[in-house]
Amino acid sequence: MHVFDTSPAAFERQREAFRRMTPQQRLVAAAEMSDEIRALAEAGIRQRHPDYAEAEVRAALVAILLGRVDAIVRPARRIAAAR
Repeated sequence: MHVFDTSPAAFERQREAFRRMTPQQRLVAAAEMSDEIRALAEAGIRQRHPDYAEAEVRAALVAILLGRVDAIVRPARRIAAAR
């Protein structure tokens, strides 16, 4: 696997650190990284769309995760506007 934003030495150190973890520790680390990525994605959505209501932010996040922006965001905007 070629990583573009990390030096080969740093990438190998990271891999070794993960190899030393127990399966439970790896699961916890993966869950924490997932939470952090979601938070970053939500922050990016809010920065690009400061007018979005919370439901629209969530819908946009789901759209990003599922790859179906138009199918999810537009209905959420209608729902949010109806409130």
